[in-house]
Amino acid sequence: MKKIIIAVCFAMFTASAWAQTLIDERTVKNFIKAFPEYEQYCIDKGESVDSQNMDVSIAFKYKAEIDSLLAKYGLTFEEFTSLVPRVSMGYAAILMEKQGMNPRMMSGMNGQTLSDNELGVLKGHTSELGQIFHNEG
Repeated sequence: MKKIIIAVCFAMFTASAWAQTLIDERTVKNFIKAFPEYEQYCIDKGESVDSQNMDVSIAFKYKAEIDSLLAKYGLTFEEFTSLVPRVSMGYAAILMEKQGMNPRMMSGMNGQTLSDNELGVLKGHTSELGQIFHNEG
């Protein structure tokens, strides 16, 4: 859950880009492959990936290098930074549903950030998302 909190920080920088990157099978599969490498890149640069201490500006500080890293997975910097909060919020919504809670009650989960189709795609990858978001690095 710690990494879900990290990802929400990206929302400050990407709110206007959210609608530009559709969550579909391609983007989710590429995101799942890219996220652990991005996280390791942050660690290698000495940046904290702890939700309490993470400096989200790393994405902008090392943009050229991150662009190169993400290109291997068919993603651009802009796509990735818009996917992080959306995928994280979708995963959080899935976890809430599993616990019998209504995720639409959570701020930002009122249907405007994720379509039902996008949430359905994420549900198909719940296990993989759990692995990347719960790995404490």
